[in-house]
Amino acid sequence: MGFLGRIFKPKTTKEIIIDKFYKGYPELPYISNERNIEWIEQAELFPKQCIIPKSIMTRYSDGLLPGHIYMLYWLNRYTNKKIPEYFEYRYGIDFCKEKEFLIRNGYLENDKPTSKGLKAIEDHYEIIEERHPTPAHRNDHSQPVPTLVSSNRIIPTDIPEGTNSVPREDKAIIDLEFENINKLVAFAIKLSGLRIRLNINTEELSYGEGKTYYDFHPRTPSGRPAKYPLTLHYKCGESHDIIPDRDRFGEIYYLDNGSIGSARLIFWNRKNGYIIHLGMVEKELSVKKVEINRDSKWVPLYKC
Repeated sequence: MGFLGRIFKPKTTKEIIIDKFYKGYPELPYISNERNIEWIEQAELFPKQCIIPKSIMTRYSDGLLPGHIYMLYWLNRYTNKKIPEYFEYRYGIDFCKEKEFLIRNGYLENDKPTSKGLKAIEDHYEIIEERHPTPAHRNDHSQPVPTLVSSNRIIPTDIPEGTNSVPREDKAIIDLEFENINKLVAFAIKLSGLRIRLNINTEELSYGEGKTYYDFHPRTPSGRPAKYPLTLHYKCGESHDIIPDRDRFGEIYYLDNGSIGSARLIFWNRKNGYIIHLGMVEKELSVKKVEINRDSKWVPLYKC
């Protein structure tokens, strides 16, 4: 068959990713079929956040990868929990396949680390410390939590399950809720020793699907009542993209009585990223954790 008669098979997304980002690696990271062109575009924009470094795909002298160490640590902490995507995207491993590897080599038994597995965690604990560094500040309970005003929110029972637009009459309630949240944001800044001003201006909220909207799921996939049946996804401004100079977005999670039980507040301010996590502390909504983005990694500044 001549040159013109040859049929060239196009590269798969996996092959494109390997050729573009992982040539010369000692071991190729696992790439599932769910990867797509959008991930490649994201990796080109934010390489430090998306591309797994060579060190993560280099085995230790005992034959383990850094991802195996975090697997053992994770399995030692959790039971019957959904496997997080970061095992693929951060550690480059197929969780189920590598679980069999750990069992065969005596590191894992009945889904829990053996004495050999626990020793491996101890020997390579820098992997755990890299993912869970010690925060610079912890609450000594000398700082009083700001007083919050009840929004008197009531979650209607007739909301359609799934994504819902925000009714006009709810905007006054949301304004009051963000007044409370901004008090906790100021409290978080104080607890974490930051010298910045952050807040969420509800006049800048952009309403609509993919921006500021509700998600209603009264039951879990197993049929049990959901801890947080209602979620408010919020975003300031019109853009769908992260704007490094200034951006505000996140999620507010409501308990079934209508009060806020948890929240994740994300701020980009002059190319610096911050995440403030709110949650229940001694039956009060308060600050659970504050993180800052440094060298494309989220580093804890404060933890309750």
